[in-house]
Amino acid sequence: MRQRVVVVEGFLDRAFVKGFIERRGCVSLGASGQPAPKDPWGAQVKGGQYAFKTASGAFLRLVPAQGDAALLKTVRVFINDAPTRPVDVLLMIRDPDVDVGVDWRGPLAGRLDNLFGAEPTLVRHPTLANAFAGPGLSIGSLACWVADDVSPLLPGKQTLERLVVAAVDEAHPDWSAHVAQFLAGRPSPPASSGKEAAMALMAGWFSSRLSEGFFEAVWSDDRIAEALERRLAASDTLVALERLVS
Repeated sequence: MRQRVVVVEGFLDRAFVKGFIERRGCVSLGASGQPAPKDPWGAQVKGGQYAFKTASGAFLRLVPAQGDAALLKTVRVFINDAPTRPVDVLLMIRDPDVDVGVDWRGPLAGRLDNLFGAEPTLVRHPTLANAFAGPGLSIGSLACWVADDVSPLLPGKQTLERLVVAAVDEAHPDWSAHVAQFLAGRPSPPASSGKEAAMALMAGWFSSRLSEGFFEAVWSDDRIAEALERRLAASDTLVALERLVS
């Protein structure tokens, strides 16, 4: 019995990854009004976690860590449990939250160094960047949401919102033009939170899905999905995600 695990910051990231893995043919093991699904060891998958079966029949767990500060702590739980609850693939994904144009690979490598310092049983993977292995753990890795597009519509920091808005801008530039016009015409706008463009796109074209559903629904639009995949491939995050769903 083994599992695959992806740990993300919060519920918006959870929705985004859910959209991706279901687009890749994974099947949700949970349903509204039904008992919580069980993992390969018979424990219920709950507390905000989602469970899926991949196209090859593997068990896949999607875990929101409830914030950046809890990411490494949550990942370490699965590392420590791996000798008795083996993990084929363990992936952590986060927002770098650095300004556009600032190095994000260095801080990501620093996170990996912190993990090695806390978990001496881990070893660096011999061929994969930002990857590791350990007792009961075949491949662990760290990845980030980033998009290097240049546009005044995009948030100034590297976040999931920036990645999604950049992909929508490529796929549907007419949508972006309307959003830019709306945002520029607001009377007395508050200081930017970096989420305005994403929420305006949600309100304009995905309002029935609300904010969390928006980040899942972008994967149902082929043009947006293709634009997302190109950006995920540029940061090596697509490769890491593909390991989960194979």
